[in-house]
Amino acid sequence: MKSSALQLRHYIVTDLSVTANQVFDPEKKVQLGIQDVVASPECTVDKKNPREWQIALRIKHSQNTDSNSPYFFMIEMVGFFAVRESVPESEIAKFAEVNGASLLYTTAREFLRSTMAMGPYRPLLLPAVCFFDPKPKTEDKQLTENKPKVATKAPARKKA
Repeated sequence: MKSSALQLRHYIVTDLSVTANQVFDPEKKVQLGIQDVVASPECTVDKKNPREWQIALRIKHSQNTDSNSPYFFMIEMVGFFAVRESVPESEIAKFAEVNGASLLYTTAREFLRSTMAMGPYRPLLLPAVCFFDPKPKTEDKQLTENKPKVATKAPARKKA
């Protein structure tokens, strides 16, 4: 076993909502599928250091009534990552975006399951997802549309 080339330095939960579904039928099968969960990552690179990344991930249940989901949920997390020198410069963006979003999704998945465990129904385990898109993109389109946003500083933490 070796240390990962992507290190999660810190993460925060910036928004969280878990609501018990009042019309949930425990006698019916839960049909929560990948089509019922929307995961939207937003990746930004530090303009002073291309190996420092901030990734915000929003995961939301689409509230499909056919899924018979016991809970409706939404979570937003922000993670702060460092990419090690072993990753070639040409691969940093893809590496950070895919692996960072995946790591945050797994963390959010468990955070949601733990929160739902305190509710009136059994907790959900969100379906596994993959943020890697193997389809090649045209060079010009990729450079203009998928260019990482530049972060100038971390977002301020909300005060309670």
